[in-house]
Amino acid sequence: MNKKLTAYRTRLALLRLLAVVVSPAASADIVSDRTETIDQLLIYSGSNATLEAGGGKNVLSIRLKPDAIQLLGLLPQVFSSDLSMADHLHVWDGLFAYDRSGAPALLTWSDRDEQTGVRVWISKPSYDSQSGDLVFTIRKVRKSTKTLESLSVSKKGWASLAPGTLSGVSLYLDDQTGRVLRYTSAQTQTVDTCLIQPYATCRNASLAGADLKGASLIRADLSGTDLSGTNLDRTDMTMAVLNNTSFAGAHMEGTGLYGASVSSSNFDGAYMLDANLSYGQWWNMALVQTNLAGARLEGTALNGVTFCSVTMPDGTINNSGCN
Repeated sequence: MNKKLTAYRTRLALLRLLAVVVSPAASADIVSDRTETIDQLLIYSGSNATLEAGGGKNVLSIRLKPDAIQLLGLLPQVFSSDLSMADHLHVWDGLFAYDRSGAPALLTWSDRDEQTGVRVWISKPSYDSQSGDLVFTIRKVRKSTKTLESLSVSKKGWASLAPGTLSGVSLYLDDQTGRVLRYTSAQTQTVDTCLIQPYATCRNASLAGADLKGASLIRADLSGTDLSGTNLDRTDMTMAVLNNTSFAGAHMEGTGLYGASVSSSNFDGAYMLDANLSYGQWWNMALVQTNLAGARLEGTALNGVTFCSVTMPDGTINNSGCN
């Protein structure tokens, strides 16, 4: 087997071996909030794929029905998450927000019982609802980088690709940049990290006052995190886990909380105009002076949730839970 591919698989094994969640952090202050170099992979694994002419020189189209989609991270956080077909396209936007044209990738396949591959530039896939295939456009890499060079495993390079069927196919997309929010623990005086992206695990962090407007936090776990006074306008927290999370005084206009799991959290004074809370599970909390005007609550289970001075979606004031 090609030595570079063997080294690459060793790297993947290390990612899986070290997959852990972020350690809880005590009350803290934000130190930095910026785009940084990171190390994580979005992996599509399937059995067979079809290569088709892509309508231009050094451009091909690849059809793949993945058996699994996985997100693996090493830096700045170590984690492993299995992604569903239903939401991975939204996840793509959150991961590759800094280069909408696509991402560097490694395409591997079986060739005479050996695994080979080539580095390519790949665009966001479309979904063919009739066949169930994902359809990617791949291009010959024109600009080499250190990371891309490490992914090159075929001596023939792009010339090894031609229209036809490939077996044992995997796509490894290299996410090289991300939004990293660092904060210092008041208790330990150590710097902890939150990676602001889908499937993030950022528990018990202090992000009070941060500007997370429009961020993608789909399926993120923000349990125990202080988001008081935070700008969360149009932030997408679909299917997020929000247990004992503080949103006190947060600005959450148009925030997406579809299907979120929320318990014992604090929304005192939160401004949630036109927020989407549909089909969520909310347990055991008192909403006080929360503004839910225009918010969507259809299908949401409100178990043990009380209301005091709360502006409801229809504009009425709910004082049913005031003592």
